[in-house]
Amino acid sequence: FVSNQKCLSEESPYVGTQTMSTSLLVTSCRFMATRGRQLRSPTMFQIASPRTQLLVPHAFSTGPSVNDADVNRVPAVYTAYTVYKSKGAVSFKIIKPTWDRAASGIRLSREGTMLLEFATGNGDRSYAWGSKGTFGLSASEIGDFLAAVDANEEWSAFHDPNMGGSSRGAVNKSLKLTPAAQGSWFLSLGVRGGASTGSYSVPLTRGELRVITTCLAFALPRCLGLDEQFAGPPSVSDTPSSNFASGGTNGSGGSMMPPF
Repeated sequence: FVSNQKCLSEESPYVGTQTMSTSLLVTSCRFMATRGRQLRSPTMFQIASPRTQLLVPHAFSTGPSVNDADVNRVPAVYTAYTVYKSKGAVSFKIIKPTWDRAASGIRLSREGTMLLEFATGNGDRSYAWGSKGTFGLSASEIGDFLAAVDANEEWSAFHDPNMGGSSRGAVNKSLKLTPAAQGSWFLSLGVRGGASTGSYSVPLTRGELRVITTCLAFALPRCLGLDEQFAGPPSVSDTPSSNFASGGTNGSGGSMMPPF
C-alpha cells in the first residue's frame, strides 16, 4: 500500500530544516514499499499431515522453522486418563481402528477399542503395572456402559480373549460397574487364568465418572471410524442441485432437504 503513495523527497519544503527526519522517512517509505512487494508473493513451504498437504505462507509464520526432515515425520501420540486410589488404579487408553486398502480408498477392518488397565496399589503411591489386568471395551460395550450410568444401574461385561481358538475358556475376564452411596461408583475387574489372575477394584467419585463418560462418548464414533468418514473430501455431484438453482439455502427459496 505504501508503494502507491507519494513519499517525501528532497523537494519537500522541510528539507532545509529537517534533513535527518526527512531522510529517515524516505528510507522507511522505500523499505515498506519493498516489504509490501515481498508480502504479496510470500515464500511457501509444505507441511505434511496424515490426510493432506497444506501450503502455508512462510512470510506470515510466527512459529519455529520446519526443516524437510521434520515435515514428513508424524509423531506418535500417547494419551490416557488415569484414576489413582490407595488400593488400586485404572487407566483409560484408546486403541485406534485399523484400515485396509480398498479399490477406491480405505475401509474399516477392525473397530477401535477403549482399553482399561487396572493395577493394584503397593503403597507410597506406587502401583504394580507390571502385573496389570486389562479389558477392552468395544463400541457396543461403550454404549452399554454409558446407558448404565445414565440409568444409575449396575452393569457388567464378560470376555474370553481366546474365544474361537483352541485355548477357549483358559482365561475369563469380568468387568463390573456398580453404583454406591452418595453418587460414587465402583469399577471392578476380575481375571481368572493367565499371568494377571486376580481382582481389581477402584472407587470412582461423581466427577471422575463424569470425565470417564465424557471420554467414552467422545471416543465412541471414532472407534467406528466415523471421524475419518467425515474428515475426507466431500462427495460432489456432477450435476448442480436443483434446490440451489431455485434459491435453496443461499437464495430466497426453501431450505435444503435430504431425498428421504
